[in-house]
Amino acid sequence: MLNVTIQHPYIIFAAVVVITVIMGYFMVKVKIDPDAANLLPANKEALELAKQYGTGEEQAEYMMIAFESSNPLTLESLAALQDAVTRIEVLQEVKSVISPFNLITFQKDGKRLQIMPMSPGNRAPKNDEELEKFKDRLFKDPFAKKMVISEDGTVLNVVMS
Repeated sequence: MLNVTIQHPYIIFAAVVVITVIMGYFMVKVKIDPDAANLLPANKEALELAKQYGTGEEQAEYMMIAFESSNPLTLESLAALQDAVTRIEVLQEVKSVISPFNLITFQKDGKRLQIMPMSPGNRAPKNDEELEKFKDRLFKDPFAKKMVISEDGTVLNVVMS
């Protein structure tokens, strides 16, 4: 096989180019369906499970609370926001809450990447040290900006579904 390759390099190169062009042509026609419901087998058991647990196509209703202040990042202001969020999230209609306190962030710890909430304990900071860590994480995280805090730092948002 090696001798044939060495003796006829142009033919081998042409064959590789032709195969690559053919594969490229068919690759463009490949379609990916990201809908998980279409991946389920079309049998009775799978359809019953999809009906029971849902397929992710349900429409959720969202509510957003915006807390605006010239300086909302004080211990007192954050405690008041936490109190309001706690009172609302116990309601039966509220399924999930994304707040500045429980938003997940990533932090480098040596060579490891840690996953943690913005605020220790998923709650409002209780002392100045926790407040400084909270502010640092909040302003450095690109997902937090415009989702749970405005760019200028004067508005905190809570998203509920």
